[in-house]
Amino acid sequence: KSPKNIWCKGRKVIKESKLVKIMLDQGAPDGKRYVLSGESDEIPGCEPGDVVIEIEIENHKKFIRKGADLIYKCDITLLEALTGFNIVITHLDGRKILIKTKPGEIIRPGILKTVSDCGMPFYESPVRFGNLYLDFNIIFPKSLNEEQRNELKRARKKVTTFWKRQSQH
Repeated sequence: KSPKNIWCKGRKVIKESKLVKIMLDQGAPDGKRYVLSGESDEIPGCEPGDVVIEIEIENHKKFIRKGADLIYKCDITLLEALTGFNIVITHLDGRKILIKTKPGEIIRPGILKTVSDCGMPFYESPVRFGNLYLDFNIIFPKSLNEEQRNELKRARKKVTTFWKRQSQH
């Protein structure tokens, strides 16, 4: 037997693996297909087939992708919703993004906060980016002790008095 025949065992085919690198488009949508013509198995006397690679978007614990936009699920306390906060988000690309409320801003349930141009790149237009939307889950305390209840009552009286004065002007 010849040395070649040892490898292919007389079938004229050798099984081997091949590393193929492809460049994916930034912002490629779910289901986008890339076809590598002639890169599939080869059989003597036949044209090699194509390798088809299909993008499948993987679910993330904190981010949801909607086209080029991202929705980030974020837990904040009731106190943070009422008095403000600073949080740092680690973006999908590893960047750190500081999110902070404006003085006096109150975060209400169901309201999304928008961070412009911090989403995913647009498919076939990678210099433009979608938005990042923050979807807040406001965590309420399970209970309050007597001191906390009294503090909240005092704060409520001060706020009510302040609002009454504001409405008179």
